[in-house]
Amino acid sequence: LAGWRGSTLVAGRIAGLLVLGVGLCAALWVIVALDRPVRSLGLVGLDFGVTAAVAVAVGTFVGTAFPREMEGTIILVLLAGLQAVTNPVGLVAKVLPFWSSRELGTVAVDGADEASLLAGLLHALGVVEVCAVGTALASGRLRARPG
Repeated sequence: LAGWRGSTLVAGRIAGLLVLGVGLCAALWVIVALDRPVRSLGLVGLDFGVTAAVAVAVGTFVGTAFPREMEGTIILVLLAGLQAVTNPVGLVAKVLPFWSSRELGTVAVDGADEASLLAGLLHALGVVEVCAVGTALASGRLRARPG
């Protein structure tokens, strides 16, 4: 790996994690398809894929911003715990990174309206963008330019 650019290594790591995430999503999707009645298996697959992409983005950002393993682990556990115990319709839940998964899951299982689908997708896109910028800032690739 000597001589490879840092951005190439990060991109490769992200691509590898996404491939693993998609494989895991496919396996879980098959389990849901065989075991659970849902309104839309396609939307369940979309939810799983979007959640995997958000998880890779959040994990990459936390891993870059907090290079000590224990700190990163505690932050990820804290985020997951908060997501699990907060009121899903409250403001706090909507600023946590995995709120989009809840919205997309609601659409896939209960058949909520298209506004929930759009809200979930936009939230996921926003989280991925924020994490990408945060990762770049934390790794030193983006620097503030003097005004």
